[in-house]
Amino acid sequence: MTDESLSWLGTFLPALERVPAWAFGCMHMACGGATTLWLLQRTDHIEVIARNVHDKILVPDFHWPMYDARLSMAHLCALQGRHDEAVEWFAKARTVLDEQGARPLRAIVDFDEALMYCRRGARGDIESAHPLLDAALQQFHAVGMTGWIRRAEALRSSSLTDERAPIAPRGAESAKVANAADTPIATLPRDTPSGRAVARLHREGDYWTVEYADTTSRLRDMKGLCYLAYLVRDPGREFHALDLMRMQMQRDGFGAPVDRGLEVLDPQAKTAYRQRLEELRADLEEAEAFNDTGRAARAREEMEAIGEQLAAAVGFGGRVRTVRSTAERARTTVTQRVRAAIQRIAQQQPALGDHLDSRIETGTFCVYRPDPTRPIAWDLD
Repeated sequence: MTDESLSWLGTFLPALERVPAWAFGCMHMACGGATTLWLLQRTDHIEVIARNVHDKILVPDFHWPMYDARLSMAHLCALQGRHDEAVEWFAKARTVLDEQGARPLRAIVDFDEALMYCRRGARGDIESAHPLLDAALQQFHAVGMTGWIRRAEALRSSSLTDERAPIAPRGAESAKVANAADTPIATLPRDTPSGRAVARLHREGDYWTVEYADTTSRLRDMKGLCYLAYLVRDPGREFHALDLMRMQMQRDGFGAPVDRGLEVLDPQAKTAYRQRLEELRADLEEAEAFNDTGRAARAREEMEAIGEQLAAAVGFGGRVRTVRSTAERARTTVTQRVRAAIQRIAQQQPALGDHLDSRIETGTFCVYRPDPTRPIAWDLD
């Protein structure tokens, strides 16, 4: 089956390279190719697929039911061992799918990030996977995705049974997937003379140095680490999520976000939906005429998915909904990025990760509330 799938994948790559981004089927080939590699745990043709996903789907920001370019980029980065980038792409996919109300694919994002951790099996990965599996299962049950419920329960059961036996990626690049940059690099006593614990969080170019409890780690730059630095620098102060985004964007030389609503569906997307529905209706009629129950079921399933997307995007009187304001988008984005950064720290330094997870509050307002029984002195210089 693997060889057949890879052979099929290779046959359409020349067409994918030639087809324009707006052509019908481009998104199916590009994102479908990424999904195929993700399921097979292979890296064959990954550069070609990644380039087309980025240039033809992500940059023009095309959308289609049960596909998302950010999720495809997360899959491809994870397969290449670029796990920090994958975490960021997963977070971006959550933000967009939450705004669209695309609940089935949003649930799959949580499952797939958990699967990434289980496949890698680094220290702390299983602990990072379990909350994501819990969230995915809750969403799968709410939507009625029975097949995905079975997958999530099986993955959770296998991770609980043997936390030391991750699923290893296959293929020619399998030996290269370990991310050497995110590993402890030294030991260093970090206590004050009074015995108060000291933690250091310092950015050096594209990396952050994190020191705590006699361990020093180096983590690739993530926006969530920048937000964490602002929070722990001023404990007890509540920062609006939009302010955190503005501070980070100004640090990186970008302007502040503009507070306006954006249409969930642009005219091109609506036209594509309508055309696809017409094709599916014709396909359904033909399948029913030939008593092809499997084909008919697949057509109905896709029609229902499109219907859900349109219902989420169209409001009263047929007016196109706009996505939430910048402030609301900032709340979702900052929360996802902060939690992703805490997870990344916890993988190398579980004690510090647990502390941050319990003492950092996220939402519209974010705040760091130190533990009064065991305060930490933060060194941010």
